Amino acid sequence: MQIIVQKYGGTSVGSPPKIASVARRIQKGLDKNKKILVVISAMGKQTDTLLSYAKELSQTPSKRELDMLLTVGERVSMALLSIALGELGVNAISLTGSQSGILTSADHGEARILDIRPKRIFASFEKSDVVIVAGFQGMCLETGEITTLGRGGSDLTAIALSHAMQAQACEIYTDVDGVFNADPRKIEDAQKFEVLSHDLAITLAESGAKVIHDRAARLAKEKNVSYSVKNAHTKPHKDGSGTKIEGKDLEMPDLLFMSTPQAGLFESEKGRLQGEFVVAIGKEAKEKIKEKHSHQIEWQLNLENKSIAKIKD
Repeated sequence: MQIIVQKYGGTSVGSPPKIASVARRIQKGLDKNKKILVVISAMGKQTDTLLSYAKELSQTPSKRELDMLLTVGERVSMALLSIALGELGVNAISLTGSQSGILTSADHGEARILDIRPKRIFASFEKSDVVIVAGFQGMCLETGEITTLGRGGSDLTAIALSHAMQAQACEIYTDVDGVFNADPRKIEDAQKFEVLSHDLAITLAESGAKVIHDRAARLAKEKNVSYSVKNAHTKPHKDGSGTKIEGKDLEMPDLLFMSTPQAGLFESEKGRLQGEFVVAIGKEAKEKIKEKHSHQIEWQLNLENKSIAKIKD
């Protein structure tokens, strides 16, 4: 039995029509020798919405209760996807993180995955072709409490499950066609990378690229898990190969991409950076930004082996 892990982020399942589209993609990927393990995020901005509700009631809500609240988002999307697959005639079942055997530390809001015991997942595959696991969450065996893994937790869940279940492939689905040297939603001539090394994927993630969270990228390198980044809604006739990330040592390309750096990643006299940026990495980073984007730049900050420029609003 082949097991393929597919992770779908919030933008990919942001509405019932999008969930239906994901269900059709999953259905088309099934065959008699293949099972699909789906890791799913909360719909759209639902996690932020739930958090805002808590903050309306308390500025310092209990971390334990926040975990109970925020894990609802993934439970909604996993159940809806299972319903959509059932409508297509696909045998599917949804499982929470705790039901899936994802065991974590006791740290509410930022728990670490300590072990995965996927007995329930394997048992579910005996009757179902698709098992849907709620990302971002698990359970502390010591306390019996539900926990969340923090931002990027669904990416982390997908990589960890791929390793634990020795999956044949891990596919991270998002709203772009792979990893590019520029944000394809902003730069028309952005070029897609066909293959990236783990080190380069980590560099991209740490610099603010949104295709995969940096913790997941580091875990993939540590566990030697290869994965692909693909578009969740690519039409069947289009190239859907995405970008492959694997352990091979690859030459560092000229990197130039648009990003919103993670909060606090770049500290400078400019303070915490907010907005859209061009980031270049390499010996001639400063010159490469000026050469291609001088007309868009509001200001430019040069760091060691890296240059970052604020794009005009």
